[in-house]
Amino acid sequence: EEIPADIAVKSPIMWLNYPNNPTGAGAPIEFLKRAVDFAREYDIVICYDNPYCDLTFDGYVAPSILEMPGAKDVAVEFNSLSKTYNMAGWRVGMAVGNAQAIEALTTVKTNIDSGIFRPLQDAATAALTGDQSWLAERNLIYQKRRDIIMGWLPQVGMTARPPKGTLYVWAKAPAGVKCDAFALEALERTGVWITPGTAFGDHGDGYFRISLCVPEDRLIEAGERLSRL
Repeated sequence: EEIPADIAVKSPIMWLNYPNNPTGAGAPIEFLKRAVDFAREYDIVICYDNPYCDLTFDGYVAPSILEMPGAKDVAVEFNSLSKTYNMAGWRVGMAVGNAQAIEALTTVKTNIDSGIFRPLQDAATAALTGDQSWLAERNLIYQKRRDIIMGWLPQVGMTARPPKGTLYVWAKAPAGVKCDAFALEALERTGVWITPGTAFGDHGDGYFRISLCVPEDRLIEAGERLSRL
């Protein structure tokens, strides 16, 4: 609703990412339906980045944009094995959705490379076709790490909404604190690094992204160190 019509008519693409990096936010179904309706009205292609759909907590099921009525007319959904199967850096992903957009993407893709190393493709096939039960166990590990961080945030003057998914907690900085300066001070005085929100743009000022990709004992220690600042 906040996008002016004169901007919308000139916009060929809308990029959406949920569950979101860096905030961990999930997209309500009604929001996605409105996004599809908006794209159909203004002839916009929605590029829906959904690599965290299998990294969710507390029973949350991340939706696909393609579940929304009319989405296949205007949307392409991207996914990756990087997050679901811990294969970051392998550069294995997929795109599904509007046939015309996929055809255009294929034309571009076939002119910039010729595919990935065959053993990586074989490994990706094994990941996709193998036993998937371990994913739930893995998600519980990340969920417990999230809960550890949520537990010590108040002790360091921060607050956050528990993320429904992704690998991050998006924490609000203590009142009056500049996140860049705080991050550097924390690193210098405690040896703990938390990413300032400004690393993701000006609108991230006043927030920190805290990663779940650290063992529990280290997260507990990080909270103890930060609480002494």
